[in-house]
Amino acid sequence: MMRRRDFLKSTVILAATPMAFPDLLAGAAALPVGKSQAFDFAWLKGHARALAGAAYQPPEQTLPKALAKLDYDQYHAIRFRTDRTQWAGQGLGFGLQFFHRGPMFKEPVRMYEVVNGQAQEIIYDPAMFDFRKSGINVAALPKNDGFAGFRVHFHTDWSADVAAFLGASYFRGVGEDFRQYDI
Repeated sequence: MMRRRDFLKSTVILAATPMAFPDLLAGAAALPVGKSQAFDFAWLKGHARALAGAAYQPPEQTLPKALAKLDYDQYHAIRFRTDRTQWAGQGLGFGLQFFHRGPMFKEPVRMYEVVNGQAQEIIYDPAMFDFRKSGINVAALPKNDGFAGFRVHFHTDWSADVAAFLGASYFRGVGEDFRQYDI
């Protein structure tokens, strides 16, 4: 059974690693999982220190036109396909779903999963999302576009998330009494 502390620590590492592996982005294919790279807390601290000491480099990737022109309702019509939930069926008690990029969340967020000391990128694939009600032509979307964020689901209610991280500054958590806490 996973303890709350282990879950929170893993979630923080998962949320903190998107910018930590730029070398994994080169030549990434449209597969569910990217190349792996050794990862531990000491490496993360050292890499964070190096990034903090360097000048900020804005992301080079721009939002595809098909996403940039979406209105509020069209963007919110994009749904993650529950059959593509990360960790589903593995008996972990948690599931991970992703938010799509759009007009309000333009910068791509790269997601990584750390397993046995190896970090692997979770590669964006348009097939992870249902675009039917959004009016988007899926063929117009790049294969490795990145995500806007992620949400965590718990086995007590697979339909409601217990935590969500969206964009650079939005975090939402749900307490054990199921009250929502936005930060």
